[in-house]
Amino acid sequence: MGTGFGAVWAASATEVFAASSGPATAFVYDGTAWTPSALTPKTASTLFGIGPTDVWLGTQAANGEDALHRYNGKSWSPVTGLATGASVTSIWATDTSDVWAVNSGKLLRYNGISWKAVVTANADATPTFRSVSGSGKEDVWAVGLAGECEHFDGTAWTSSD
Repeated sequence: MGTGFGAVWAASATEVFAASSGPATAFVYDGTAWTPSALTPKTASTLFGIGPTDVWLGTQAANGEDALHRYNGKSWSPVTGLATGASVTSIWATDTSDVWAVNSGKLLRYNGISWKAVVTANADATPTFRSVSGSGKEDVWAVGLAGECEHFDGTAWTSSD
């Protein structure tokens, strides 16, 4: 099982996902038993699901390895479009075409086709983000090192003290 667990996300009492580190292994619980799937990256850091057939796992990956994996209800696959050897510390989504991730301190957004870097209110300060979350497409929050806290209202980013 590795050296410990780094992330957990539950869709229901019979659809639970957990990921261990050292080496990273994703586990799916069906209400009775855990089924493991070994993954390449070394350390699991975050899990987020849109539903039990669309779960995202972020890791701290070694150089040349994929830092993000996606579960389709049957198996895990590496997600391309992010730099390999990166560290995905946070994932949050409203749906399959609106996924946010923090990758090595940078905020990224996935539109269902590709990932794009997000320019926030404090872009000149080059913020180092650690986490992203929200309640909908017009309410997204990103926080990071040095007290960075920013809010997206669906149109523009503003800094929050």
